[in-house]
Amino acid sequence: MRSLITILILLSTVMRSWSQQAVVDNLIPPGDADLPYEDLYENIAQLTVNRMDLNHVTADALLSLGILTQKQAEAIINYRKTNGDFLEIYELQSVPSLEPETIRSIIPYVTVHAPALKGNSNTYFFTRYERTLETARGYIRGPDSSAKYNGDPGRIYSRFRSTTPGVMSVGITAEKDAGEKFRWTKNQHGFDFYSSHLQLMNRGPVVNAIAGDYVAQFGQGLTLGGGFGMGKGSETITTLRRSSTGFMPYSSANEAGFFRGGAISIALPSNFVAHAFASSLQRDASNSEEGSLAVLQSGKHRTDTEIAGRHQLTEKNYGASIEYKGRSLDAGVVLHRTLFPHPINKSPTVYNSFDFSGTSNMNTGVFANYNLQNFSLFGELSQTIGNGRGWICGILGSISRNIDVSLLARRFDRNFYTFYSNAISESTTPKNEAGIYWGWKHAINRKLFYTAYVDLFTFPWLRFRDYIPSAGNESLVRLTYKRSKNFDLFIQFRDERKSRNITMELPTYQAAMATRQNWIIGSSMNFGKLSLKTRIQLSSFRQLKTSHGFAMAFDAAYDWNRFSIATRFAVFDTDNFDNRQYMNERDVLMSFSFPAYYGEGTRTYAVIRYQPVRWLDFWLKLAETNYFNSVTSGSGYDTINSNKRHDVKVELVFRPG
Repeated sequence: MRSLITILILLSTVMRSWSQQAVVDNLIPPGDADLPYEDLYENIAQLTVNRMDLNHVTADALLSLGILTQKQAEAIINYRKTNGDFLEIYELQSVPSLEPETIRSIIPYVTVHAPALKGNSNTYFFTRYERTLETARGYIRGPDSSAKYNGDPGRIYSRFRSTTPGVMSVGITAEKDAGEKFRWTKNQHGFDFYSSHLQLMNRGPVVNAIAGDYVAQFGQGLTLGGGFGMGKGSETITTLRRSSTGFMPYSSANEAGFFRGGAISIALPSNFVAHAFASSLQRDASNSEEGSLAVLQSGKHRTDTEIAGRHQLTEKNYGASIEYKGRSLDAGVVLHRTLFPHPINKSPTVYNSFDFSGTSNMNTGVFANYNLQNFSLFGELSQTIGNGRGWICGILGSISRNIDVSLLARRFDRNFYTFYSNAISESTTPKNEAGIYWGWKHAINRKLFYTAYVDLFTFPWLRFRDYIPSAGNESLVRLTYKRSKNFDLFIQFRDERKSRNITMELPTYQAAMATRQNWIIGSSMNFGKLSLKTRIQLSSFRQLKTSHGFAMAFDAAYDWNRFSIATRFAVFDTDNFDNRQYMNERDVLMSFSFPAYYGEGTRTYAVIRYQPVRWLDFWLKLAETNYFNSVTSGSGYDTINSNKRHDVKVELVFRPG
């Protein structure tokens, strides 16, 4: 990795840094190309703006944060029942079993509407414009205009939402991606994508009713999973168990993974709740010359080819669930059916022989969560009618005051099909996999603790880039030292071993074990208005030969009353794409950046927030990426004929009232 690493490591000994470690570093799993990071960060963004009201929130909703244990979530609810509504958020300090660090972790996601203020709404509107200043190849007109982007390079994103905790929520989102064009046609009205919803809550027996766009979360998210579901990260206990939160409004700009129609939840006698939903949504699809039809997920409509696939398929979804919600037991059954007007049939490849094909898919599942003293047992079994099944079960809890453990087992048949799932799995979808996960957390003392997990998995059938049945394993250890609420230091090691193709020659395919290792060292310090942070990442990828990657970031943030600024200077040096370095960045409100640093270069940015009046926020982000070993950046139509890339985001946020 040359002398650059030596220089930077020496530099890191001079700089001591960062504000209190962000919760997101624990919730978001380490950099992995298989994970939908945009969706994960969008979920966190939703939670930071639409905070849960402690005077209305349920235990399931608190558990969905992936921060609290079952005992801690129930302690908050029991405190509210015993002492009445919370008067302020810091009253959490009086709740038994809540440690100061836990309280600091959940504060960004909860709020309190005092009794005298009940009915007050949280209303906001924001509009954002962002673009890369350099012109990419896709915007340069040429003879083959069908292969170029039709629109301008700016992305425009606007959202309005108003919520009254426990009463209602209404919202609308509009977005145009970079390269897309404003159109006024029969099928497009200005923006390329719109999303809207109206939600009513606690109206007599109607617990929840939503018209418009929404997601559904039942059991462990195996049959139906949407909303806030994380993968395997350094929080090895609380993120493992999903919460059955039912239907939730959808207001993201991601153009897949949600339903459009109506959903209702009705309270029945004896702690039973009935849920039902129906959805009809236009989906993108591609047709090949061979007659195959595949559903597209990107939501991009920039070129003539992408526009031709826009809204070519009407996907209909129906479902219902009967759920029992007792004090210690939450159990139910769920049914979900998806219908397509034309048969889905992907172009055949070596590994996709058991992918879904046809016009209809139906899953029925049964799930249960049972709390027994300090332990929570959970599981779900789901059957694809006429095909395979999947199941997941686990247990988590405290075996002593200082040690928490978790254990999870799973198995998904190669012909098990579920299109809306966020269950824990090694692959992006729960299919063709069996595994067992063991995690633990040990508080050595009040300042020092470590978390770790080991995950063993097998793939009985072929996979993308792995054309043999195979097995693998993954492990992670993270040691954290928190000297005080203003200083912490951590070191994390992750090791992953999975088979991957090394040749593509017929009639046999050769594969070999690939080992990926990552080290992360980070420290943070808070000096009141000033916070500093440093982070070092090292990686290696070994399959027949070994390559390496490196990145280091220095961050500083200063917060005045009406003005704040956050900056970063990062350097990176990677031998190849397998060693790309993922680092989350500060961003404007309701936007998250998680770029992959690849090649050799630097990354610098500044995020500025100014609040001229109480009801208006102005945000600006300026970023520059400088590549040392290349005369271009990007790939395909996004290639820029320069080794420098400049990005800008401008956002206005209005909060009336």
